Amino acid sequence: MPVTLIRSSWSSGSLIFHEATSIAPSTTYNVLKIGTTAVQVGDTANLVDFAWYATGSASVVISASGTSFTLVGVNMATDAPVVITDTTATTNTSTGALIVSGGIAGKLDIACGNDLLLVSSGAVINFNAGNVTITHAAGALACTGALTLSIATASNSTTSGALIVTGGVGIAKELYVGLTSSLAGAITAGSTLGIAGLITSTSVTGFRSNATFAPDANRTNYGLAIGTRANALTVTMTGSNDQNLDPIQLNLLVAGANPGNSSTLNASYMLITHSTAMTNMRLKCADWNVAVSANVLDAYVFQGELVCSGGPTIGNEVSLVGLVLDAGAGAVTCGSWSGITLTMRGAGIPAIAYGININNAGAGTLLHGIRILASATITNGITFGTAAGYGPTYAFAFPAAGPWSATQATGDSGKIAIKIGADTRYLNVWTS
Repeated sequence: MPVTLIRSSWSSGSLIFHEATSIAPSTTYNVLKIGTTAVQVGDTANLVDFAWYATGSASVVISASGTSFTLVGVNMATDAPVVITDTTATTNTSTGALIVSGGIAGKLDIACGNDLLLVSSGAVINFNAGNVTITHAAGALACTGALTLSIATASNSTTSGALIVTGGVGIAKELYVGLTSSLAGAITAGSTLGIAGLITSTSVTGFRSNATFAPDANRTNYGLAIGTRANALTVTMTGSNDQNLDPIQLNLLVAGANPGNSSTLNASYMLITHSTAMTNMRLKCADWNVAVSANVLDAYVFQGELVCSGGPTIGNEVSLVGLVLDAGAGAVTCGSWSGITLTMRGAGIPAIAYGININNAGAGTLLHGIRILASATITNGITFGTAAGYGPTYAFAFPAAGPWSATQATGDSGKIAIKIGADTRYLNVWTS
């Protein structure tokens, strides 16, 4: 604006330069106002540009205790960095070298030489307009997107690795671990736990379930399941050789020194304790089933071997099965009391079938095929059938060779050799 179009006036203790269009100063025409308390460029109804031209080391300095510099609705452009040399630290929104009441916008990077403080509860770090957010709450951070740590530091303790957490970790969904995972404590699983390979190298308590089970019609509660009763786990065989599978493997090697007292090693242990009357309840330590509806080489519900080698000395018994059925001191009331019950059923029983089959396949002599021993009274050594019948067609069947002899005793048709003490005696038989 040419100087000839500017007038000056003195008003209320201030020197006012205003446009010549107006005889007196006004908010519409005021250009510069110099007063005892402030210098004002333009006015509320007259926007005027303010330009400072300087060369060399010329600068604008505003310095006074308590002085404030207020910019209202101003667009500001600089062709060099704006440097604030004040070193006042910040601990809240009202302290520091630069205090801004509103937000701060920057198109490029922001470098922070020290702490970044989010002082309000619920403060959010927002990436890409909400694509990922990190929200602060009382004592916690909530992240809405994935976090990736590219640090490759391995972990072998609770204080090493790319991510170290002093407290616990809560995970609402799946956890995938790509390599071996070491646990110093226990795993408590409230739901399904899927692990590709789990090894306990130092734990002496292994895996256990401390849950309070709630039985139901479908057996939905269990401590360990490989498949379930409702859904079988499919095992697919292929055409290649040696297709073997042991879903549960237990292999122990006993070493060290002889214990000082009689000691026991149990490969597995089971106990059911029942002390409340439940007349509809069955108790079983195991319920094993094999269902065969197609050709197969062998089928067993249970197969076991006890192999002795090197001629060991065994102080007491050696037995494939050691069973004790203890009635205790009181009288037991039941429908049937038996040490072993074998029920053979089905119309398809093959022609060659045995309830019990004893085969001495070794080179040694088996002294007794069946021995009935009584430290208390046994009324009948062998009972065939019941009072109502159900007995076998033959009490005994002998092949052509064996204890049967066609040589007659006196007046008889044949004889069966039996041992009584050290003597051999015979049971005479007749042809009719």
